[in-house]
Amino acid sequence: MRLLTNISLVCLSAWLVGCGSQAQQVENRQTAAQSHQEGVASFSGKDYPAAQQQLTAAIEAGDLPVDLYVDAHVKRAVANAVLGDYDQAHADLDKMEQGALDLDVVFAARSFVLEKEGKQAASKAAWSEARRINNQVRRFEE
Repeated sequence: MRLLTNISLVCLSAWLVGCGSQAQQVENRQTAAQSHQEGVASFSGKDYPAAQQQLTAAIEAGDLPVDLYVDAHVKRAVANAVLGDYDQAHADLDKMEQGALDLDVVFAARSFVLEKEGKQAASKAAWSEARRINNQVRRFEE
């Protein structure tokens, strides 16, 4: 009987720990989604310092759905370019080029970053690649 009680306590403890980590995941997803939403609003309002911070918070919170994860990196890259942090902008885009489904948007953002750096030929090449993938892709503008 004592063995059965001990086993029951172990199972209950394992179940509670599992629920705790699941609850933490839900909280992380909500935090990430909220930070992403705030970052997108700041980005749309051209408040690039706030967008950069909020999108970074969304990325670092983890548990973003893939489409929002890519969107956060792309918009953060554009915000970083506006703020003059080209290395971080390229790092975000390099990461997204490795497997993002919407490479047209990644290349459009790359074109924007390169243009901000004054690299016109490379910017045009990136824009051409974005248009080759999707001729409806939109340019990023400051």
